[in-house]
Amino acid sequence: MRETLPQSLRSVLDILWAIFRVAALAALGYCALLFVFQRRLLFPAPNQRLPDPLPPGVAHVPLDQGFGLFMNAARHADDRRPVMIFAHGNGELAHYWIDAFEDLIDRGISVLILEYAGYGGAPGSPSLATLRDGALSAYDAMAARTDVDSSQIFAYGRSIGCGAVGLLADRRPLAALALESSFSTLVKLAYEHGYPGFLLRDRFDNLTVLQKLEIPVFLYHGARDDLIPISHAHLLQEAAPHATFVEGACGHNDCPRPWPQLLTFLESAGIPLRPEEGEGS
Repeated sequence: MRETLPQSLRSVLDILWAIFRVAALAALGYCALLFVFQRRLLFPAPNQRLPDPLPPGVAHVPLDQGFGLFMNAARHADDRRPVMIFAHGNGELAHYWIDAFEDLIDRGISVLILEYAGYGGAPGSPSLATLRDGALSAYDAMAARTDVDSSQIFAYGRSIGCGAVGLLADRRPLAALALESSFSTLVKLAYEHGYPGFLLRDRFDNLTVLQKLEIPVFLYHGARDDLIPISHAHLLQEAAPHATFVEGACGHNDCPRPWPQLLTFLESAGIPLRPEEGEGS
């Protein structure tokens, strides 16, 4: 005798199957939208162009991807200075930072602020590849200058900029690396915020980079950071156990500049600083 399901049970199963199909289609649609628009979420570039003219003392440096803004600490033709390549966060522009480095420049550190492709009027689109190529081009441009000590080029990244300088540290001989408000891996951060990390196209991975580095590392992170939790910094510290770690009483976007701690770190890393005003030469 042939067995059949009761009509009521079949109705319930049909409803459940319909719900499953709708949920599956919704999930697929969500993933498809994230995949297509993920770079707009990851790189929300402000709709502003670079000011023209630039302030005095700021020079525009063409790069393979994006451009740089250079502030020179050299005081004469034979004054070859260390250089910090600075990579900003994803919701910022290079020229926002022009006034932030006076304390470093006074101590003899030249600064190149990296601007990303698609930011500040630069052509192209931001991605892991274009941030990497821009950072490499910035290093090469600085190393070729006669007023730069090419053995004393170091990099400082903030937030997404940590991905750019991590890629740079993996491919060029930096004197030191500083990471502020950095993720360990972007895939891990995506999962923590409820996004399917396996769909990421730009898989920045500073954890793997630090595990390979043998240069001095400086880590700075806000204890109240709810965008990139400080647990990411702790993972990075485990990957670089000799790193200098500075914890700030701040979040993600309100941390004060850690220049006093950074300068102390740079001195310990053997990067020559100019004496402070009033100190002996």
